[in-house]
Amino acid sequence: MVKKRPRLYNDSEKTESAEKMDLSQLILSTMLYQLKFLNPKGEKPEARFENAIREACKLSGIDEAAKERMARRPVCLESFFNHVGNGKGTKVAITDEDGLFAGYGDASNVDIQRQVKKWNDGIKNIPVDESHVNALLDLFEDCFAVIPAFEEDGRADVSLFTETKVLAALASCFLIGEQFPLDESNPFVLFTLDFSGIQSFIYTITSSGALRSLRTRSFYLSIMTEYISDLVLEASGLTRANLIYSGGGRAQFLLPSVDSIIGDVTETVARVNEFLRSQFGAALYLAYGWEKTSGAVLAVGGDREFSLSNLFVNVSKKVIANQLCRYSYAELTELNSADAKEGERECSICGNTNHLIVKEDRCLCSACYAMEQFAAEMGEDHTCFCVVKGNSRNGLPLPSVDETPRVLVAGNVETAAKAERTYMVNASDETLPDCVRISLSRHQAKLENGRQATFEDLARDSEGIRRLGVLRADVDNLGVLFAEGFVQKEKRNPYSACTLARYSALSFAMTWFFQRNLDHILDQADGAPTLQAKPNAQNVSVVYAGGDDVFLIGGWNDVLAAGLKIQEAFEKYTKGNVTLSAGFSVFGEHAPVPIMADATAELESDAKHLEGKNGIALFGKVLADASMNDNYCYHWDYFRSSVVTEKIALLEQLFNTLPDKGNSFLYHILSLFREMTSSPTAISRLAYLLARHVPSKNEGATGEQIQAYKDFENKVYTWAIWSRKEIGKNDPLKRQEVSAFEMACLIYVYLHRERDSERA
Repeated sequence: MVKKRPRLYNDSEKTESAEKMDLSQLILSTMLYQLKFLNPKGEKPEARFENAIREACKLSGIDEAAKERMARRPVCLESFFNHVGNGKGTKVAITDEDGLFAGYGDASNVDIQRQVKKWNDGIKNIPVDESHVNALLDLFEDCFAVIPAFEEDGRADVSLFTETKVLAALASCFLIGEQFPLDESNPFVLFTLDFSGIQSFIYTITSSGALRSLRTRSFYLSIMTEYISDLVLEASGLTRANLIYSGGGRAQFLLPSVDSIIGDVTETVARVNEFLRSQFGAALYLAYGWEKTSGAVLAVGGDREFSLSNLFVNVSKKVIANQLCRYSYAELTELNSADAKEGERECSICGNTNHLIVKEDRCLCSACYAMEQFAAEMGEDHTCFCVVKGNSRNGLPLPSVDETPRVLVAGNVETAAKAERTYMVNASDETLPDCVRISLSRHQAKLENGRQATFEDLARDSEGIRRLGVLRADVDNLGVLFAEGFVQKEKRNPYSACTLARYSALSFAMTWFFQRNLDHILDQADGAPTLQAKPNAQNVSVVYAGGDDVFLIGGWNDVLAAGLKIQEAFEKYTKGNVTLSAGFSVFGEHAPVPIMADATAELESDAKHLEGKNGIALFGKVLADASMNDNYCYHWDYFRSSVVTEKIALLEQLFNTLPDKGNSFLYHILSLFREMTSSPTAISRLAYLLARHVPSKNEGATGEQIQAYKDFENKVYTWAIWSRKEIGKNDPLKRQEVSAFEMACLIYVYLHRERDSERA
């Protein structure tokens, strides 16, 4: 069993050793040290921490001269993505009306004195002790995530908050080294956690109440990842300043290289996996990997051998090795012995045979039952969640490193005051002890009466065909971005920008977009008229958004419009230097969730096979000739301009002008296009079909109608010629135009499908 480390600060036993190890005071001192150039007359850091802070600054390449230069010439905080990828961009940080980071714009509106005042006012309300250190970090982030630390090598892309947090992490390691002997050659450890099985865990559910269950399981994993990170930090005697990266079921920590601390941390992970096996069998596993490292690697500069990018690659390899060999012989025996015997019941959701609860002819394991109860009782706008000791069927089970079980319950201020730990979602309360602020996207579709929408509601409120839309998207090449994104090959020292602060800044940038800003993007009242999408994405629910990916479900046309909106916002946010790929498809409202998840995951993978990625694959395998094109797959800009803006608009104009031409006419054209590569008579039959429908003045057609149809006929016939197999293979651009027309026809037909004549 892991021995819980004593609190580093204890008023009742305030020994000299306890004072020396008070990390809350150290973190505050690091903040005050960093604020000297903004507020020279402000409070000074405590002298007893000077050595640890000085060593951390030395390692980060920070000196007084850099501070003096910054004090004389303040600059705007550049966009982190100005120097990523192709290095194009001039964006700078901007703030919202509350002075909080609000992304990047062309001109900064940051008022430095306002931010300093907000700090001076806020710090008065926060007790500086270990139980309120998270509130201290949150306040510093709110005030100084929009102000540059200093300019270096022509760059000012690291915020004062990010750099100070990293300095506090380094200083904490040095401070612990004053009591526990560090490995002199490699005094630090990069420790990584990575959940395996997240996707299958979230999407393995029944159709009954599926949307609520999906969101609850996603929420549960997000909270559990944060909670496990806190267990690791507690075992190491550190604070969240040492949490370098967190998101998407992955977390990275900077720890001191002390064998007893590493032993306690790995034992904590072992206890977590013991809990996961008992609750979920082999469905979830917490992989880990770590490597000792030197100050030379963490310092600014270095070469390939002594670079942070190489360190991240090495640790990732160890995580993968742990994932491939996750269980011992005894653990495998334990898992296999839990298999259901003949005639024995199992959980109707996850298939687990342990801790079964039979109620109303349904058999659920205790974890799935708890999630159903939690979803029924928890309001979607609830913000306060508490970790309490004991068992509760109304709470979500959590790992424990001692013999007392823990559960997560939806609480309030009164519950939080007595809780072991509190998590505030998209909110904060500096008065609560051991309170962690986390950001989660919580956009959901609701009906006019405020009730949460079901799959049936979402499909019913879609436009045209009654179908659900599902979109999965994630960032392209994120692993490469971590490993090589800061390497500047043209520089004399290519690794000079590979600093711990920039890796932490990357974590902050991704978390802000997917977990803080996504709801704001979806809430913008700018629906897509061509797709007949509703404003504010009110027919879309975010099932999962974290780290670098997102999963949406809703009315099919609203989800497609939301995907376009998210991609456009992400492109602006990263200046196109980091891209996003997605898979989209439509399903009946009773389709099994695992089928929807797997199908869109496959499409997402297809989109990533485009040259340069940055694309969307739609609907699945629809063309007859698999050798030419299995999927409708396009780069985002091309899909937006050629399919949505040009060709769907062309169809809208035609059928508005000629209302007698219906979906059956367009479907006939589409079916003939799909036969072009296999039937030699298809193009002749298409020509006959088009000629048969030419509007005539004798039948009362106007000149405008005749011209509109003629323009349409010429374009369709041209695309039909291009669709011939030999032309398509020799000219991919022409083939893509044909594919874009087919996609436009498909979307248009779906948009205008009569409900009483739907076909799958």
